[in-house]
Amino acid sequence: MDNLEFNQHNKCDLDHKMIKVNMGENMNKIIITAGLLFGSLLSGASYAHFSTIECNDCSASQRLQQADTNLVDQAHESIFVVDFVNHSVSKFQADGEVVKAVTMTLSENIDINHKYNHRKTFLRSVNAD
Repeated sequence: MDNLEFNQHNKCDLDHKMIKVNMGENMNKIIITAGLLFGSLLSGASYAHFSTIECNDCSASQRLQQADTNLVDQAHESIFVVDFVNHSVSKFQADGEVVKAVTMTLSENIDINHKYNHRKTFLRSVNAD
């Protein structure tokens, strides 16, 4: 085998190896991207199932009454009472037969504000009474 044939043979082997390496890198990127996409879908699904009701310009007792009625009727774990007049939102949970106000997490407050983004208002959480 002369020198020219030897160089062309090595070049073909090198090109073949680079194609395999590039395919492996692309496959890794696809798997990572699919994993991130799947993970983001699962994390978003947990926040998609919160229930809200509107009670504009309501007192604390009226918010509690609305939450009590809707928690019993809809059998949710928790419910958020939104007041657009006072720019507030309260979270209520059923503890057996008793409905009580509980403190919201920051992520819950952000999710509710995203849900009502079209209203061009920011809802602040009202601490549990």
